[in-house]
Amino acid sequence: MGARARKTWWEKLADSKGLPKTRAITAGIFGSIAAHAAEEASDAGRKRITPWWRTLKSAGELNPKYPGGGTLQAARLRSQGFGLEPAKGHTPARVQEHEKFLMKD
Repeated sequence: MGARARKTWWEKLADSKGLPKTRAITAGIFGSIAAHAAEEASDAGRKRITPWWRTLKSAGELNPKYPGGGTLQAARLRSQGFGLEPAKGHTPARVQEHEKFLMKD
């Protein structure tokens, strides 16, 4: 497997905390758990929750496994001024120009 040009969000987070890196599947599982837990907290009336809707798949796509199946994620992103490219076939909707919003090294 060849080297990737940029680090993933979970690699950057691990680096920033001095922690060992994890695999994509593990990061995806924990990201999904955090998203669902934050949404449960929101449903219970909590105002400050983890902004799970800002984590995207590698090509800027929305995550259909997050709360609301991508619809809620799209609504929250739009409410914060992010533009979305519509879904195409089996490819989920994407944040327009998502590269501009990536976590910095």
